[in-house]
Amino acid sequence: MAIDKSTYERISAHAGMFHNSTNIGVIEGSDALYVIDTACSDDDGKCIVESLEDIFPHKKIKAVINTHSHADHCGGNAYIVKTQNAQIWAPHDESKIMEFPRSLGVMYWGGIPFSDINNPVFVVPEALEVTKTFSDTSVDVGTATISFVPLPGHFFDQSGIFVYDKEDGLTTAYLGDGFFGMSLLKKFWIPFMYEPEKFRSSVLKIESSGADYFVPGHGELYTKDNITAAAEMNTMVTLETEFLILRLLEEKPMTQEELLKAVTDYAGITMRPVQFVLIGTTLRSYLSSLLNRGKVSFEMCENRMLWRTVR
Repeated sequence: MAIDKSTYERISAHAGMFHNSTNIGVIEGSDALYVIDTACSDDDGKCIVESLEDIFPHKKIKAVINTHSHADHCGGNAYIVKTQNAQIWAPHDESKIMEFPRSLGVMYWGGIPFSDINNPVFVVPEALEVTKTFSDTSVDVGTATISFVPLPGHFFDQSGIFVYDKEDGLTTAYLGDGFFGMSLLKKFWIPFMYEPEKFRSSVLKIESSGADYFVPGHGELYTKDNITAAAEMNTMVTLETEFLILRLLEEKPMTQEELLKAVTDYAGITMRPVQFVLIGTTLRSYLSSLLNRGKVSFEMCENRMLWRTVR
């Protein structure tokens, strides 16, 4: 989907979004614009700048606000910073990765990443200084109040950006990957996850937030009238993954890689190298979570780490 005037939707008097594979939020402040996440690349950044010049011809972008540090959410930052002299605002822990993006590939792979992982789709090629870090604070931009709400789980301190529009009293919550659209979950039912329990807590926080509109990082726009069904699905996919892991490990002990094959075979997923790495990383997060809650254990057997369900 193109990032242009045709894909822009005004949600409240001073808040809107570009519908895209990675949704992009826009806040019209009294004297400047604020962009929430920038999709994947310099080309996306260029499209954002040109489209906003068309929609808001008398205002420039003051800041990019990133929900988290993954490349599909901050890949357009560099172009916007260079052409608009814009600032970058991000959660504290996420900012460290954005300023040292090579670390992300190492986290995914556990060593020096090979070329399939170390590419701009997954690792932002250029380090940029983060101007402002935030955690559970608010900023007044004249027309609206921007509140930064921690929504951890998907990644370290991934955050939501809640925008209260002073003109019409509506609140729009830009959620990054603290919440997934149902269309994405139906297509990819094992989304990348760092801490599943915290993700479920974040989903509950979102559902009970009282916002009027909800913009996930990927998927469709939700309102307070239909957010509950989407929240239930977000919770359900993480619980289903846990139940599947427990059932498979109850049948027989497995190594992490054997479990990865069993889970993806069950789901009918044919993995390419990138899926092998990302789903594998996600399953290790689930194993750690289940281990910490006493639901699984492991033992070293003939130089293999074997995981099993605790009966």
